[in-house]
This record gives sequence, structure tokens and C-alpha cells, in this order.
Amino acid sequence: MAPAGSVIASADYSQIELRIMAHISGDEALLRAFTEGIDVHRATAAEVFGVAVNQVSSEQRRYAKVINFGLIYGMSSFGLARNLGIETKAAAAYIDKYFQRYPGVKQYMDETKLSAKSKGYVETVFGRRLYLPEINSPNGPPCCRWCRTCRH
Repeated sequence: MAPAGSVIASADYSQIELRIMAHISGDEALLRAFTEGIDVHRATAAEVFGVAVNQVSSEQRRYAKVINFGLIYGMSSFGLARNLGIETKAAAAYIDKYFQRYPGVKQYMDETKLSAKSKGYVETVFGRRLYLPEINSPNGPPCCRWCRTCRH
């Protein structure tokens, strides 16, 4: 309970990670989706599954949500397949379609990876550095932040 004269507030920023990705990547389609108030998960599902936005099922939207958030956190096709319970080839096809829809996100992620390998660190928008000592290791870093163990 809040003390007398005070209140407790809770804020849930809708799809905040995707909004931040839209901003830092400058991806036109993702920025437009948020500007126009489009449900990004539904739009991604429509693109990935080749259906009209109003024909997206709740399961397709759920898959798209996993794809949207998983990819911005570095999930591989192997990790996506395991997470969705599908074949790795199908997951790879979903990833390809995702990056066709949001090419600015792909470019940003690719440039960030190259920069990290070159510099040995990544940097936040505020200049804080996260050093990645294993980025150029022959074993490589884990393939995704979701499992932290696989090296596919």
C-alpha cells in the first residue's frame, strides 16, 4: 500500500523492445507500423504466413510474437524451431521472411555484430560498453541469449 498522499503506479510499455528496435534500426516498415498503430505481431504473422492481416489466427500471432522478440534477442533458427516446436528449416524460412519485411532491423543487427567482432564490445545508445571477450573465440559465443548453451 502506498503511504497517505502517495500512489503506486505501474506502467507497461506495449512492445517496448520492438519500439526501441524500430528507433535504433531506423527500419521504415517497423517505424510505420508503430506510427500507424498497427499490431506488429499481427502484421508479422500476416507476412510470415502469407495471409491477410484480418485472417491471422491467435496461434499465428503467438508464433509471430516469439519471432519478433526472439530475433531481436539473437535467437537462431535452431532456437526458434525448438521454441515453436517446428522444423529448423521452417524456422529459418520464418526468419528470412521476417528480415524481408524488416530489412533495416537485419542491417542494424549485422552491422552491430561486425562492430562487436571488430571492437570486442557493444555500446548502448548512452555510450555504456559491454565487453564481449569471447566474441572472436574459435568456439564462439552461445548462439542465442535464450538458452546460452547451444553453439549452432
